[in-house]
Amino acid sequence: MVEVPQVSAEQAVQTAIEGGPAASAQHEVYGVARVVVPFDGPDGLAYRTAWMVRTGTSGKLPGQWVSFVDVVSGALFNVHNQVRFLEGTLSARHDLRGPSGDFDVSPVQDLEVSGSEGGTDFTDGTGAFSVSGSSATARFTDGADFDIYNEDGPEASFTWSDSDAIWTDSDATQAEIDTYVFITMVQNWASLYANDIGIVQDGMTGFVNLDSTCNAYYDGNINFFQAGGGCNNTGRIKDVVFHEWGHGMHYYAAGTSYVDGSVGEGISDVVSMLETNDSIMAPYFNTNGSGIRDLGPNQRYPDDVINQVHTDGLIFGGAVWDWRKIAEESMTAEEAKAIISRVVVDGMTTNPTIPDTYDAMVFGDDDDGDLSNGTPNICDIIEAFSLHGLGPASMGEGLLSLGHEVITNQAPSSAEYPVVADLASVAPDCFSVGVPEAKVVWSTDGGETWTETGLDFDGGSVTGAIPQVPDGTVVHYYIEAESDSGIVQSPVNGDRHPFSFAVGDFTEIYCNDFETTDGDWTSELLAGENTEGADDWQWGRPQGLGGDPDFAFSGSRVWGNDLGADNYNGEYQNDRHNRISSPEIDVSGHERVFLQYRRWLNVEDAFYDQGQILANGEVIWTNHASGRSVGDEHTTDRQWALHTIELPAGIETLELSYEIITDGGLSMGGWNIDDVCLYGADAAVVEPGDDTGDTGDGGSSGDRDVDVPDPGSETASGASDSGEVSGCACTTAERTPASGWLAVLGLAGLGLIRRRD
Repeated sequence: MVEVPQVSAEQAVQTAIEGGPAASAQHEVYGVARVVVPFDGPDGLAYRTAWMVRTGTSGKLPGQWVSFVDVVSGALFNVHNQVRFLEGTLSARHDLRGPSGDFDVSPVQDLEVSGSEGGTDFTDGTGAFSVSGSSATARFTDGADFDIYNEDGPEASFTWSDSDAIWTDSDATQAEIDTYVFITMVQNWASLYANDIGIVQDGMTGFVNLDSTCNAYYDGNINFFQAGGGCNNTGRIKDVVFHEWGHGMHYYAAGTSYVDGSVGEGISDVVSMLETNDSIMAPYFNTNGSGIRDLGPNQRYPDDVINQVHTDGLIFGGAVWDWRKIAEESMTAEEAKAIISRVVVDGMTTNPTIPDTYDAMVFGDDDDGDLSNGTPNICDIIEAFSLHGLGPASMGEGLLSLGHEVITNQAPSSAEYPVVADLASVAPDCFSVGVPEAKVVWSTDGGETWTETGLDFDGGSVTGAIPQVPDGTVVHYYIEAESDSGIVQSPVNGDRHPFSFAVGDFTEIYCNDFETTDGDWTSELLAGENTEGADDWQWGRPQGLGGDPDFAFSGSRVWGNDLGADNYNGEYQNDRHNRISSPEIDVSGHERVFLQYRRWLNVEDAFYDQGQILANGEVIWTNHASGRSVGDEHTTDRQWALHTIELPAGIETLELSYEIITDGGLSMGGWNIDDVCLYGADAAVVEPGDDTGDTGDGGSSGDRDVDVPDPGSETASGASDSGEVSGCACTTAERTPASGWLAVLGLAGLGLIRRRD
């Protein structure tokens, strides 16, 4: 029986659309008809009168919809789509980590899939899709967040009709498949830890199979080379894809196109390491299966800096690798990965240089905006970064700090010369000092021979004395302490750069602190191409770049090589010879004349680069030199040191000069000089040795190379002793504190607190 409609056709259309599976789509109404629909009832075949509504949709919800609405109750009781659909998952067969012969299958995520009857869909995190038609097609140039282009042939295109499809190198080059899958993996990592810096949202393009070999690079996009020359295709190596993407992350995090190249290589290696949990970078980069770098060895700053960004980047990268190993001793590998991932990304927003990376990690680890109460993982960070010459433990070989009140010039009547130092853990809430052994090592012959005298340790204080020496003697010395937390010297590399003091009296001849004027000192380029900055002697405030301080010893101004202002980087240039000289100074009337000044010098081993001091054109001092088989015993002052040199006899009028002579390799911060003074001595002084051999600190240069600290000198821990400068008229105005880890450590009072939630 055909029932009389209680619901109008118009009402039926509205019900069919609003109650159907494509309610949000725009429907085109094709027609409405009253029909009788048979169905299986409880007593057999039965009939129901209905409005049959036909509509069509397109776009993401394509369909030819046939809907049935009961003419009496108005209920929608059946809907079907006459358009056929292909639903399933899309995966890809890719190299596991590189061309080793091991493969894996992973979902192809966030890629547009087109159906054979129109309509598209993007695969989800499992590779799932649904499109209209009996087959589907996908191309790696149609990614939601990034695309892959083949530079050596047509772009990959894959068409399939099975519900679950696997994309193989039959329908693409393996580099296209691998690069798409590996970028997806690193983007998934970034969505968890780097989502705020914009790189995930902006995406990038990958170009594979470029016509070259053995390299890959980032230029806003990521680019990978073909196999050849003993190297595999770099687009097939997971570590390389992660690394190049990491360069982009570094730029995004820093928010500038000017970043430290060594840090860039280090953080990019770290991005790969966080995925692989392996210190070896890019196994199977070479066809013999070998990788290209190893984060495992403890490359140290500044000793292992060679001005090659990939090698120098191992200092920071290795520190993070060691941090991961340390962290995994107390948590799972995934927990360690999560913590370190968050910290390194946040830390990169400070755009650090290599020596600043410890500070950057502490900044990234901070969770309450207050560094004075420590950070959650500070102990692990200190321990790991200390192995690489970074952070508060970088002043020694372990986790100890040795603050020393330097011995000043002594009166001839002194029976002994007290030695006092404070020995502590750089983070006492993390590491204990243990029971140390301490000694003072001293020399009266310019470092030809050394004598060891034991020191006592009580409650963190190291005390003792150097015994009396004859009047007129110059004493070089350093302190060494060892405990289960490591070994520390004051000063660092004390046998090469010892402290020193003299027994006797001095009379001031000349002093200049360069505070109100430049002292009429003049500079010149003696050799090398005369380009901008070649003669880089500058008078002003040091900026803390290239190993320089960011404060003068007294006041605010110094003379130095490339002080780092404006577009300068704080480092001297390669293949240059430049000099700064004083006006003529009358030094007549004294049996002996001594130069005494404050220096902060960073210069490569003198086998390669020379920082020299000259008196009337004659070299009277140069930095320490090793030999070709060593070549890395650099001079790296970490405080304002007081340096004293006896001038050659017989000088009546002096032109004093400082110069830097460089080769084509490593460059460092060079000279910073302040409070330059000349003194006369009329008493006889014991000659500590002859004038042959090394003329560097503590070498066999006789008494012409003397460090004579005084009460205004910097201690080994970077703090300033109080008191007047002995025998010097130079001003000792309060100095601006250094930035960097000393300032961070100051906030934490050397006792950085490890907070636990």
